[in-house]
Amino acid sequence: MIKLYSLLLSLLFIGDLLAQVPDKFSFQAVVRNTSSQLVVNQLVGVRISILFGSSSGSVVFAETHVPMTNAQGLFSIQIGTGNNLIGNLGSIDWSSGIFFIKSEIDLDGNTNYTIQTNQQLASVPYAFYCNDVPSSVSQSGDTLFIGNSFYIIPGISAANQFVPILTSDHTCGEHLVHNSNKTYGTLIDQQGNSYKTIVIGSQTWMAENLKTSIYRNGDPILTLTPPQWASTNSGAWMYYENNQLFECPYGKIYNWYTVLDSRNVCPTGWHVPTIDEWFTLRSALGGEFVAGGKMKSTGLDHWLDWNESATNESGLSVLPGGSANSDASTYFLGQDAYFWSSSPVNVFVVSGFKLYSTNASATEIQNPRNEGMSIRCVHD
Repeated sequence: MIKLYSLLLSLLFIGDLLAQVPDKFSFQAVVRNTSSQLVVNQLVGVRISILFGSSSGSVVFAETHVPMTNAQGLFSIQIGTGNNLIGNLGSIDWSSGIFFIKSEIDLDGNTNYTIQTNQQLASVPYAFYCNDVPSSVSQSGDTLFIGNSFYIIPGISAANQFVPILTSDHTCGEHLVHNSNKTYGTLIDQQGNSYKTIVIGSQTWMAENLKTSIYRNGDPILTLTPPQWASTNSGAWMYYENNQLFECPYGKIYNWYTVLDSRNVCPTGWHVPTIDEWFTLRSALGGEFVAGGKMKSTGLDHWLDWNESATNESGLSVLPGGSANSDASTYFLGQDAYFWSSSPVNVFVVSGFKLYSTNASATEIQNPRNEGMSIRCVHD
């Protein structure tokens, strides 16, 4: 029997106690085949239903998705953003009783759903629909109190905060990336990936390269073999040298069609910068011939041999993730950093932005749309 393991759905609500009533929420699951092997990098058909009263109760909301599993067999979707079948998620009266969530799956990416899970939605998310429900976290004991209920969440209490956090660490765990003297924010993308952010002048930037494999609406971004990469005019991503180990800390490489896609590759409230926004950043850091040094991560742990004039005083923490040609061959990891803008030059090429290991420059470049570069998002 094929197995679908849903992940801690109730905990995905905890970070937004003061938010408005949401019309979507995150759902993740891991898929295994009959041999208990992970189903990786594969489109699967998913139907989500919200049931009222019991696990066999009436369906008050239903929709379908076709997400792609990642290298760990995990898919991520935003419930409320799929192909709607029944009801409106935003109009559900969560205080009227108990609700269950049923997930069904078709491994072929179609609608022949052969397996399902059914679980009660925890009461945690319902409290978020009530402005007057009190909440607090215990100083010890890892307990979250919401109304008259409590939930044990390992690590949530202040008493656990004795573990030192190295602010120079990348969110993936790589050391010596960021400027430990800067104050960074946090951004979570549509797939649940975490990034550090940094304010520079009038702008707020991602301080790490994008690594999502889905668009903002939950649709998968294509991952293609070299022959397909050269011929596609659809959004696509790849790892440097097709090796997932490079994702930490360099992120994914994207073609420009990913930037062009109206489904949006950056998280809500963020976008791929125009070339003028790159110029604004450059001007805030002293101009074309010195700004690059202020943007680059320091040292030679990631930059090879030179890393000339790198201070990272901006906190942008640029790393040399290299680039991909139109034939999907990859170059210059450890030497140069390449980033897309959203500004086309003509029907063939697009403006990008480049930093160098050999000097402190930060320059505009123009690359074909089917080549691959990194993406940094900037706040709207």
